[in-house]
Amino acid sequence: MSKENRQAAMYSKDGGLYCRDSDGNETMIGDGLPATTESRFDAVKNEYLKFNRIKNKRSQRPDLNACILLDTLFPDQGRNMVSANGYDDVIYLDVPSDRLDELSDNHILELVRCGVSLSLGDLVIFLQND
Repeated sequence: MSKENRQAAMYSKDGGLYCRDSDGNETMIGDGLPATTESRFDAVKNEYLKFNRIKNKRSQRPDLNACILLDTLFPDQGRNMVSANGYDDVIYLDVPSDRLDELSDNHILELVRCGVSLSLGDLVIFLQND
């Protein structure tokens, strides 16, 4: 398979959970223990801001794509998606931290490709000043 056609993926093998990034590098997640949300985000960190790899985009803008995905998964009428902003151009997204384990591996991959990361249990996105 050519490098351009590789996809990042998580899979089970030999009783453990593994991640293969789009460059073909394999990483074991959690040393055979159930994967945490943090380890699942960490497993695909090499896909950070690789928005062009998302096949079915919800928007042509990475930040909006992430917000639309999260709004679809965690609808909350009447509240803003942005819950706070911090130093260094970081924006906190309003998703209950106790529900982050509901994200599928594909959702996490898409979010990371949009520039979303996990910081101390919260979803955050950094403003990109190109």
